[in-house]
Amino acid sequence: MEDTDRLRAMIEQGEQLARTATINASSQLLTVDWNVFSVWRIRCIDFLVTRLPAGSTYTREFESQVNSGRVSVVELGITMLESLQGELDSGAVTPKEAVPEPLVHLCAICDRFGNVVRQLRSRPGNRPPLDVQDEYDVQYLFHALLHVHFDDIRREEPTPSSAGAAARMDFLLKHERIVVELKMARPGLGGRQLCEQLIIDTARYQAHPDCGQLVCFVYDPDHRIANPEGIERDLARSGDGLHVVVLIRP
Repeated sequence: MEDTDRLRAMIEQGEQLARTATINASSQLLTVDWNVFSVWRIRCIDFLVTRLPAGSTYTREFESQVNSGRVSVVELGITMLESLQGELDSGAVTPKEAVPEPLVHLCAICDRFGNVVRQLRSRPGNRPPLDVQDEYDVQYLFHALLHVHFDDIRREEPTPSSAGAAARMDFLLKHERIVVELKMARPGLGGRQLCEQLIIDTARYQAHPDCGQLVCFVYDPDHRIANPEGIERDLARSGDGLHVVVLIRP
């Protein structure tokens, strides 16, 4: 289904939801069924998050304001969706390109990696916690998480030499033709050094016959890297046979 069709369907669902509103006995406000409202809200937010650029005002405002079953709030959400539809139709807002499923899985691992680390630090029974302290630990844990979605995971495949020096990639998903490069921000590896390393990595991987996509994940638990969104945009690329995605996450 096209984006405009999905958006129109969500607007119509919201309008139908508003028509079912009844007076709440305690608040004396027009409200809708909370369960039905929750499903509609989740579907709308899923669309906004997956189809609009990161940090979109529509996504932020919808999440913060459309958060109760009052009919006035539902109508506000409908107004936002109608405004978005007009901007999509006019080209003022450009939806994100569809992301292939393997990249969806990889992005989810990167987005939630910090949550996994924090969970492993809390271990019951007075047993010693599992912690991630350096880049080797990042590789160890990330390798385990890759097995949730991928079968053929190859470690430390050699890359073509660059300026007379060869290197080894962290992980190659051979069937998907995706290379995963992992880094952890630390003293001496800030934004400038990170950009320099990733530019060199990109040049190496572009010459690798099994690399069609490069995912660079930077684990930054202490927020050492200033303006991570800017670095992600600057280093992302699509063309010349290589699609590059950079994700910097705490």
